[in-house]
Amino acid sequence: MWPSTLLDPKKRGAQKTRLYVSELPLCDYEAPIEDAYQRAIPSSMLVSLKLVHPSTLLVTNLKPLKNLLLKSSRLETLQYEDRGQGTQFVFQSPDERMPALIDLSLTSYDWQHSAEDVKQHWDFSRLRTLGLISVPIFNFLSTVSFQDLRGLRELRVDDWSSHMPDRRLEATQMLSQLIGNHIYALDTLEITCHMKYFDLQSLRGHAKSLQRLKLRDHVGFRDEDRTCPTLQASDICALAQTLPFLHSLEIDLDVANCPSDPFLEAVSQFSRLQTLTLHVQTVICPMDYNPEGVDLDAKEAMRVFLNLTRSRAKRDPTRPWKQIIINVGGWQPVMVRRLGPTWRMLNEQGITAERKFVALRNGNRYEVVDASTPESHVCLGGLV
Repeated sequence: MWPSTLLDPKKRGAQKTRLYVSELPLCDYEAPIEDAYQRAIPSSMLVSLKLVHPSTLLVTNLKPLKNLLLKSSRLETLQYEDRGQGTQFVFQSPDERMPALIDLSLTSYDWQHSAEDVKQHWDFSRLRTLGLISVPIFNFLSTVSFQDLRGLRELRVDDWSSHMPDRRLEATQMLSQLIGNHIYALDTLEITCHMKYFDLQSLRGHAKSLQRLKLRDHVGFRDEDRTCPTLQASDICALAQTLPFLHSLEIDLDVANCPSDPFLEAVSQFSRLQTLTLHVQTVICPMDYNPEGVDLDAKEAMRVFLNLTRSRAKRDPTRPWKQIIINVGGWQPVMVRRLGPTWRMLNEQGITAERKFVALRNGNRYEVVDASTPESHVCLGGLV
């Protein structure tokens, strides 16, 4: 049942009614039902619209959705989700202007708007939360006014521009400028970028506000033949001193670029850090792997857990970890495993490069599980 069948915008009190719509599939409506969104959703009441990716492979006609948004003057939250490269809104007249959103999330949105388009059709003056996932970040940052983003409290960025020239290096440098010179006080920052070109000094201005930080490199850990750029232990120590209120951290650790023990010791210096996610590479070498009944990645994960818990207990026993996650080999809930012939053979034996280990605080102990298969959550043991 659609909201329009339950709510009559003409009734008294409609101005006070706030309508929240979630889990609405993005659809490719054409004539004669191209006004389906407007018929189903009273635009005068709509304050939050959260879309999910379409059931079809590609949505090419966003005009029906755009028309709903243009009429939704009270809209505060928009979460847009497409697939793959995605598409974008096409504005056809000068008076078409989006509402002044507070919370905007775009996933698989092909940002090809010009600076003039943005100035004329978008309003970021009230924006506090911005998520850009699988969006060409250079295109976005090249066309928006950084001054309009100065009030952001949450910023999430993960570039995807494989269908155009690679400008991710420049996008990383522009992100540093935006964060360091324009945004006043972030409490959440989650970015995937070229870590070599991201200026850590840009975080200093957020020392009193930043609580959640994710810094990851584009390279990642899906290929054991590529090393992932990693912050050095000295960088981590500097961040620990700069960000005293940080309670959640997600970073990469490639031991080919940085020794493990100094890195982990540095991480333990964050005084209020409660939740840590480490992305690492598998320790299995597929070409000379000889099954010995030893789960090498699980063994290494337990070593890292012990290192972190003991360092924290020694430094401040009153502030134990709440959760530590070790993501091995680029594990994701839904993924394609490594496809090389050697890995395929190992996968058939139940040996994979992609794992997820979780240590959770339970009373005075940590319970460690292999969460690679959510249905099983195999317990690996406990740590004091």
